[in-house]
Amino acid sequence: KRELEPLFVVQKTGKYEPVIELLPDFCPIVFNPANQIIHPARYWALFRNWKGQPLSESEEPTEWLYRGMDEVAGQVLAVLDEELQALKTAYFAATGAEGCHHVIPLADRLLDQY
Repeated sequence: KRELEPLFVVQKTGKYEPVIELLPDFCPIVFNPANQIIHPARYWALFRNWKGQPLSESEEPTEWLYRGMDEVAGQVLAVLDEELQALKTAYFAATGAEGCHHVIPLADRLLDQY
């Protein structure tokens, strides 16, 4: 069986119903380019010049943490994603774990989702 039924009632509209696809292993979860690289990139960019003193009002982050991501945060995020993809590739070479094929670079994933 390749798919599971949702555990909750889902209204079928004929256009977008959730599909829960069974994956061969946990690699897509472990190597998912999401929170584990997005948060460090954003926070490092925000606080890279912090000198250990309380922030002035103009230096405080806005309530919308990701709307103001700058070029530095984007570059750090790209480097972290490259490193994560290299780890996934090395893990696949060592283990042959099929789930690694489901892990795509963050930029490709964002374009697919949005």
